[in-house]
Amino acid sequence: VRCSGIQVERKKKVQRKWHFSRWLSAIATTALAVVVFLPDAISWKVNSVLQKSLDGGVVDFTLSRAGLYRSDLSISIRGGEDGSASARLDSCVLEYRPLRLLTGRIDSVRLGGLSLRAVHTNGTVKLPILDVVSTKTADADKAPFTMETLRNLPVKFTRISIDGNIVLDYDGEITAIPFYASADANEGRRWDKIDANAAFLLGANRISVKATCDTTTQTASAELKGAISTYSLPFQFRRALPKQIIGATADVNATANTSFDGARLAAFNVTATCNASAYVPSGLVSLRPTFSASGDSTRVSASLTGLNTDFTGFPATLDIANVALDIPARTLSGTAAVGITGNAPINIGFGYASNRIHAATSGAHEARSGAIV
Repeated sequence: VRCSGIQVERKKKVQRKWHFSRWLSAIATTALAVVVFLPDAISWKVNSVLQKSLDGGVVDFTLSRAGLYRSDLSISIRGGEDGSASARLDSCVLEYRPLRLLTGRIDSVRLGGLSLRAVHTNGTVKLPILDVVSTKTADADKAPFTMETLRNLPVKFTRISIDGNIVLDYDGEITAIPFYASADANEGRRWDKIDANAAFLLGANRISVKATCDTTTQTASAELKGAISTYSLPFQFRRALPKQIIGATADVNATANTSFDGARLAAFNVTATCNASAYVPSGLVSLRPTFSASGDSTRVSASLTGLNTDFTGFPATLDIANVALDIPARTLSGTAAVGITGNAPINIGFGYASNRIHAATSGAHEARSGAIV
């Protein structure tokens, strides 16, 4: 009896090992099937969904890897009159942790090799991608965008980075404009604060932007810096300049602060300065204007000062101040001071109301006024 009991116990152990091995094999087979077949299945499903959202375009979505902590994908959208690629994303790397992913949080998204095609024809720039992306949703059905919209997105990203090019077809000549952008959000479940930056490069020309968005206070701020030189632009860009301009350089700095009340712009203020120089057949022309504006969704106050230049011994100044725009009333008013060769400035008051433009001058000469209907 004792031997029989031992044999039964051994038999149960063997059965348990066999059951465990079978479960382990099933899990391994399932994991292998997921790794092998899931990317193709997801790619097919996503392609069918995206294809329905395009008007006449062709989409090619590929999920090359679907892992426990990382997934890789690529996408290409072709359309337009010539059927060429309107947009292409060579690599999109999603990094996440399984438990965080279940709560709709992705650690990082890296978009590499993003190409957006733009076409310049007869003075206008067109993005072919807009021709193939569907706009079936009526504007009336779209809820207005607010900062609360950002906080309530179903998926949150801790960091997003984009590296790509704008491929510009400028009257038949191709120019690639590199750009880089990134955004970082706080680690919380809700996007309380987002910091972003972007840069565009073309030869020695550079435009960089830094921005901060606080969704709790509904405020946003941005800073722009730019260095532009026509001497380093591609030939097709320089050819578009007026013949009177031999070359020009400009350094631009601007700051902006805004606050919102839901979808309504509650307040804003903008300040911009520019240090520009241009060579013309007669010599060097320099401008150092300063622009400022403030207001809200109904009223705007602005000024433009420092338009001073000494053009081949012919000094001139122009200051535009006290510009007031009332959007609901559709009225505009302001003053301008024009000074030439050191003479007393001529003050010009101008305005627009009731479909009439009026202006009045005063200064060293007799004041004059008039109106245009």
